[in-house]
Amino acid sequence: MRVRTSFGTNRNASPAFVVGLVMAIFILVGGILGTVGIILEKSDSKKKEECTVPVEAYVFKYKYNEDGLASPMYSYEYEGASYEFSANAYSNDPPYDIGDKADIMIDPDSPHKAYVPADKTISFITTLFKFMGFGFVGIGVIVVLVGLYLSHLGKKQAEKDDFSSYGQWQ
Repeated sequence: MRVRTSFGTNRNASPAFVVGLVMAIFILVGGILGTVGIILEKSDSKKKEECTVPVEAYVFKYKYNEDGLASPMYSYEYEGASYEFSANAYSNDPPYDIGDKADIMIDPDSPHKAYVPADKTISFITTLFKFMGFGFVGIGVIVVLVGLYLSHLGKKQAEKDDFSSYGQWQ
């Protein structure tokens, strides 16, 4: 296989090198996606641990992102002060409608921080990133292992072949 390098020269690249490069990219991308999923999960777990006080909130409007997905904005009171909160997770099916009463959890040390137990968007995104990441890594590893196995079989077959009986090679 002819490959053009960044220096403008052409060189031959073995199919094994190309497959190895593609699989390394699969493993790298999978590792990045899986890591992002794990970091999101840890961040979400930390927020759940910090937000320990249940509060009744009201959804007073939605905020929208550029794709038209919505995130409810919550209004609540804690120790005589009014707060507003909106998660950074957008959905085409928000957990609450405008005017609904919502049970949320807040951080007593920082009442502007909140967690909405009914909103499963972050959990879904976390799971999606982890599955995609580990799927990419799995595909990369499987293809590398299959390639090594087939290479091993090819070497064993070459050792078994007796080419001395072929007249064209004598």
